[in-house]
Amino acid sequence: MEIKISPCPFETYNKIFTFITGQFGGMRCQSALRPFVSELGMISLPSTVVIPLIQNTGIQEDGTCPDERISTNVAKLCKVK
Repeated sequence: MEIKISPCPFETYNKIFTFITGQFGGMRCQSALRPFVSELGMISLPSTVVIPLIQNTGIQEDGTCPDERISTNVAKLCKVK
């Protein structure tokens, strides 16, 4: 009998969203997070949403965003099959 010990009792798929006030949208942070979430037993999906210059995007408190590129990419990544 084989027992797999994992902090996640079920298969977890992780989607990483990063944003920052700088030009690169947290790309280095994503690179650092991938091995970390793998060690927690989660599967990190390769697709990401990167939002550079978050302060200029116009994202509202209710989550709406006038930037069509960001809205489209978030909708694609969050789609449940």
